[in-house]
Amino acid sequence: MNIEEYLLLFKIKISKEAYLDFEKKRMSNNSCISGIQWANLINEQNFSCFYCNTNIETIQELIYTGLINPRKRGVHGYSGFHFELDHKNANKIDNDVNNLVASCYFCNNDKSNTFSSEIFKNYFGKFKGKSFQELFDASKLKHLGTYRHQYSK
Repeated sequence: MNIEEYLLLFKIKISKEAYLDFEKKRMSNNSCISGIQWANLINEQNFSCFYCNTNIETIQELIYTGLINPRKRGVHGYSGFHFELDHKNANKIDNDVNNLVASCYFCNNDKSNTFSSEIFKNYFGKFKGKSFQELFDASKLKHLGTYRHQYSK
């Protein structure tokens, strides 16, 4: 699948509630967290990345308009349009609710296991979030309170 075909999967904008329903479905087979727990976590974080505090709608619109690019994953997919589950302490077997956060792809990829969650959030995340917002504002994009999801096609 090329990037143009992938972006077509996200053409339709949906409500917060519909987005959470699709995220429950997307994460239903995750061994670390249930779909319901995942949707609750996104909601608790106010639909924003734990590290850069950027709302996923902002990131989705930056990707959809071609201002930033998703990352190619495997043969049929890309990363970037949805939150990723991150283990704050980088211990993938520590699935305690206090160790799990919703992270944008860009923060999760950059943090990896090279920074503590506190250092990444307080230093790198803060500036990444500011950069995303400045790019969004400079491009005259608008927040509509709607989200994009490939399951809504």
